Amino acid sequence: MNSDYGKLQLRMKRSHKLPALPANVVRLINAIDHGEASALDLEKIIASDSSIAAKVLSATNFMAPQLAQSPHSTLRSAILVVGQRAIRSIATSLMMTHFVGARNEEHTEQLGRVSRHCLATGLLSRYVFARMQRDEPFESELQADELFAAGVLHDLGLGLLSVLDPESFERTYFLAEKMSSTLDVAFRRLFEGELTGLTIAAFAGYGLPHLYSSILESLWQPWKNKSEFRTVCAVSYAHWLAGELGFRAEFWECHAELEPEVQVTVSLSEEEIALLQPALEQQVESYLSIAA
Repeated sequence: MNSDYGKLQLRMKRSHKLPALPANVVRLINAIDHGEASALDLEKIIASDSSIAAKVLSATNFMAPQLAQSPHSTLRSAILVVGQRAIRSIATSLMMTHFVGARNEEHTEQLGRVSRHCLATGLLSRYVFARMQRDEPFESELQADELFAAGVLHDLGLGLLSVLDPESFERTYFLAEKMSSTLDVAFRRLFEGELTGLTIAAFAGYGLPHLYSSILESLWQPWKNKSEFRTVCAVSYAHWLAGELGFRAEFWECHAELEPEVQVTVSLSEEEIALLQPALEQQVESYLSIAA
């Protein structure tokens, strides 16, 4: 790790340097983390901003289609059906999707691709995790909706880099294109550190739950997280598959590496992957329209 990377991490950790999250999203996260809020309390927090409330309800109906079948679906019923942790994950990922996709006018095209890549990774993380649990159940501290949030948030550091240090953001893109590599490889070459490390630092700055960090800390080396090895493999595989299905953050043709430990742990057939692509494209566009 070089000194420039350490400085970038420090800037991400300083909450006063970061673009502000909506106040009621911060209140929602804190209320759920403290474990003392009722469904009514959470409903009041979310409903304090009508625009965000509508997005949270739409996103929850999207993630839990059984809610949308009822004409009387409300925030409170959504909270009771999917649970507080799922609501926290949905609200957080919804705000971050909007933030990454629309924050910086100078890098709109790049961040639009980053946003689509992150959302595809989140949706695939949720799918792969649930499928692995169905085929061979295993213990994990995370729920499927929290895997969705971890996947959506995994490149938050890259999005924030475009705001906090545009030059480093542009250098990363420039080198990656010259090398025909992924952005992760180019960033690692420039700064001797991981983009996910910036995301983890930003989690600390925003006060986001540590369980997201615990997954991303070992995203490229899942074997280092023995207690959540299979969970990390689900997100790592989803990140790789998103790129293979055309949801890469890069404008050029490149391929991320898939570690052999992940390959032997997650096994989706070519037929299943082919069936996933059209559904994923539809889901990404639908969710982005909710977050807009």
